[in-house]
Amino acid sequence: MTDASPVDWKVTATRVSKDEYEVNFNANIKEGYYIYSQFSKGSKGPMPTAFNIDGEGDRFKTIKRKEDGESKIVKYDNHFKMTLTKFADQATFTKKLN
Repeated sequence: MTDASPVDWKVTATRVSKDEYEVNFNANIKEGYYIYSQFSKGSKGPMPTAFNIDGEGDRFKTIKRKEDGESKIVKYDNHFKMTLTKFADQATFTKKLN
């Protein structure tokens, strides 16, 4: 049995203006696993993907979030009894900060 994570993450930050940065969280997801959208809603569904950055709220704030991936799946989930958005294979989550 291995302790390897089913998701490999690469995080990059780019300065886009004097006071703004974009932080990209790139996920490579192993076959058979999924990451749920950061915009998942409702208390009965899966936990949404979330990214917490030290100093957020005190020194800077999130002004925009987005997500993208060719393997984006939007469909009804019988277990959770709701339509869900999830990603297989690869996903990129972005936070714009100032």
